[in-house]
Formats: sequence, structure tokens, C-alpha cells
Amino acid sequence: MADLIIKPSSGNLVLKDDQDVARATIATSTGNITLGTITSGTFPAGHVIQVQSLTLDTPQEKASPTTKTWYDVPSFTLNITPSATSSKVMVMVVLQCSMDESQEVGFQLMRGSTSIGIGAASSNRTRVSSSMRMDAGSSSDYRTITNVINHLDSPSSTSATTYKLQWRNMYSTGFMYLNRSFQWDDVDDRSASCSTLTLMEIAG
Repeated sequence: MADLIIKPSSGNLVLKDDQDVARATIATSTGNITLGTITSGTFPAGHVIQVQSLTLDTPQEKASPTTKTWYDVPSFTLNITPSATSSKVMVMVVLQCSMDESQEVGFQLMRGSTSIGIGAASSNRTRVSSSMRMDAGSSSDYRTITNVINHLDSPSSTSATTYKLQWRNMYSTGFMYLNRSFQWDDVDDRSASCSTLTLMEIAG
């Protein structure tokens, strides 16, 4: 079957609706669409379809009275609605954290109420997406530690999907902090930082 070729004798190709309103203008010299939105079509595998992002720049803290309880990181939840069940979601997290001295904090990614991107089951060991430790008396008391988590998820859904992060103390009780240093005196060698959560829908 031969291609259908539409070529104006001069100017650009303008597509209008039944009210004579221009919905798209295609430049004949470049093929660029200068007005309008593509509402359907097939993207090649690996193509980025949409991006949702969240930046949290306020200090957060959580007192953990036990070592076996997961808590949602406050204000660190983001939704995305995939356009196809075959789509994947690239979850990218950058955290700026600190904690009480000599403590270790674990993190786990969540899709709704399901943990994702965690280690394989290994006897009594805690399955996490990542963990970090603050050593006593170190210079890190005065700054945050960067923690990065990346995970390619397959939600197999076209419904709004919620991603979030949870944290917990690994072996003791105490405080966990986000976007602020453990030492929080009002001086210029203490760190006030930000953390980000980015979701990218990838065509399957």
C-alpha cells in the first residue's frame, strides 16, 4: 500500500476542527508540529513518555521507638498514571540524611503497600533498598550524607500508582533526619539540604 502524501502548494499544512479552529500546524520545511498535542500513538520501547518529580527541601525528623517498625518518610510521596500496562516506571531517589550518632537507618521503596527494589530474602536479615550509618564523633555530624536509590519497576497498570519511601532504625532507637544535619545549631557549618523523588514512565 502506497503512502498518502499531502503537500500544500505553499505555506504550512494546517489541521482544523469542525469549528475551523487550528489544532495543529505542520511546517512543510521541517515537519515540526508547532501547535497541538499528540493524544495517541505508539512510542518505541525505551522512550520516555512522562516525568513526575518531587523536591522536598524542608527538614524532616522521625523518632523511632523500636527497631522493627517501618515509617513513611514525611511528605515524600508521588503519583504517576502509566499510559499502558506494558510501561515501566524508573524510580530515582536522592536523599540527604543524618541520624543519631552510631545509628544505622534502612530505606525501602514502596509501590502502594508493596515494597520494591529490595534485597533477596536472607534468613533473619532485613531486606532494604539501601541503608546508611552515622559513626560517633565523625565530622559527618555537621552535614548530611547522600543516599541514592534507582529502581526500574513494572507496575502493569494504567491506574494512578503511588510511590513512596519508608525508613527505620536498624538496631537501636533514636532519631532519623532528612534534609538536615544531625547537629542542628544555627551556624554556617550545619547543612540544610533537599531530597528528590523522580518517576519516569518508560515505554515497554
